[in-house]
Amino acid sequence: MRIYTLAQTDEFSDWVRSLKDRVARVKIFVRAKRLADGNMGDVKHLDGISNPGKTMSTKISLFDVADYLDSEEDIAAYLNEVLAEDDQDLLLSALDYIARARGMTEVADAAGVTRPGLYKALKPGAKTGFMTVRKVVSALGLKMMFVPNRAEGVTSRATNVKPVKPTKMRAAAAASKAKRAVRRAKDA
Repeated sequence: MRIYTLAQTDEFSDWVRSLKDRVARVKIFVRAKRLADGNMGDVKHLDGISNPGKTMSTKISLFDVADYLDSEEDIAAYLNEVLAEDDQDLLLSALDYIARARGMTEVADAAGVTRPGLYKALKPGAKTGFMTVRKVVSALGLKMMFVPNRAEGVTSRATNVKPVKPTKMRAAAAASKAKRAVRRAKDA
């Protein structure tokens, strides 16, 4: 996988900060991380297209999500969007961004791990355990919650199981009991 360095302009930075829609903002952050990881999505490269005669005197700096995560609501929205992607490396990167935004040393101390250990645990590809993730999330002042998965199009076997209504359960149990009674009578 090829890793890219993303740059941003001051105009982009101002635009992202001006967005009122928190969900849109965090979707941009998640997509930027995907781009940096080399996932360009569905694109076509256009050869020979340029903007001749136009020069820009725009200041460019490296894009860093940590620069934009300045409220707990933004952080929570960002993590929820990352979790929706169902990608462990993306989650570790997101926790890394947030820890850097809050201060790695403070987060490491609060999580009960060393600073180098925190960097290692949040590196994409790391085999970070649940307890470490839970400690880091807690050190960031967040809590983990679980909600029912009611998303459409989910193909998980567990979500495709239709709940059995109590009356159907009772009817099925009664039919099963009757079948067992018939078998016992035949055996006797």
